[in-house]
Amino acid sequence: MSKRIMLLSYLMKTGEFSRAAEAVRAVQQRRVLVNGIVAEDPKTGIRRTSNILLVKDGVQHALQLQRPLYLAMDKPPGYVCQKTSTGERTIYGLLDLFDLDPKTRASLFCIGRLDRDTEGLLLVTNDGQLEKLVTRPAHQVMKTYEAIVEKPVSPADLAHLLAGVTIRDDDTGRSFPVRAVRAQLLGPRQLELVITEGKKRQVKKMVAALDNRVLSLKRTAIGGLRLADIDFHGSRIARIGQRELRRIASKGTGAAQPF
Repeated sequence: MSKRIMLLSYLMKTGEFSRAAEAVRAVQQRRVLVNGIVAEDPKTGIRRTSNILLVKDGVQHALQLQRPLYLAMDKPPGYVCQKTSTGERTIYGLLDLFDLDPKTRASLFCIGRLDRDTEGLLLVTNDGQLEKLVTRPAHQVMKTYEAIVEKPVSPADLAHLLAGVTIRDDDTGRSFPVRAVRAQLLGPRQLELVITEGKKRQVKKMVAALDNRVLSLKRTAIGGLRLADIDFHGSRIARIGQRELRRIASKGTGAAQPF
């Protein structure tokens, strides 16, 4: 039996739509057919082998999944990770430096977004399995950050981070506990922090819980894949393969991995 996939995910992997809202709108406009039947819900599950058609200008076009692509990026500060049309500098603009056909480029998304002013290792792909591996808490894939903070960090501060602090979700207002898997000093005001979660602005909020403030933040590793080990050939983007993917998975909990 072929694996099932959400229709919206399938549509985004075809490269036909640059934003999820466009794919949802196509379904709402009854322009998407699954095995000859008009799709009603973008969240419905379909088989990967399904025949998917998109009606454009009254003509039916067959849609196909793009081949999986895996990119590592050394994200510079000052760029957002969202696909945006508001004039902000986005990491998708940096992809123009990499030779990609338009449909493949449109199918790509970020795994584990970084804030505008945060730099470092970012994964860009069109493979939802990799996203699940990296982002789902059950897999316990570690993310390593280096932070320069405003005030010196004490051993008691490190112990506090390891024991756990409470942070607040800006969107929902809910508070919840988080903790560091590893925390060590690289200098009086330079901290290495390893977490297995990926909540919005988590590292900055954890440092704020110590009555301190992050001045600069860099993600240096995801799982066993370190930014320093990737050969970018003088660029900020590199294609990665099975060896690097296995490194990402190497710091998991032993759960079944796709690589």
